[in-house]
Amino acid sequence: MSHLESTPLHSPNILELLSEIEQRDNDSSRDFTGTDPRGFKVLNTTGNDVGKVEDLYVDPNTRQPRYALLKLGNHPLGIHNRQVLVDFDDVAVEDDEHVRVKVSI
Repeated sequence: MSHLESTPLHSPNILELLSEIEQRDNDSSRDFTGTDPRGFKVLNTTGNDVGKVEDLYVDPNTRQPRYALLKLGNHPLGIHNRQVLVDFDDVAVEDDEHVRVKVSI
């Protein structure tokens, strides 16, 4: 599933989910540099666990992450759970299991 992103004074970029690129290419050796936060728990600005990192929207050519797809809500039945996109610049890796979101979600 590709999505269109408009950037000022530039042509639109096509972004794809990293998991779909890996599945299509059957190759995860070209991953972006840095820690892959998929599956990490999401901490909000006050340090509470509010969900997990579901996937990343990346540039398919460079695999540079642009957005994190977060699944918020920890209810076992999915009540009031939701998915949100957060600019990857607003996500900071805290440790091997957690990311902190720098914006209110």
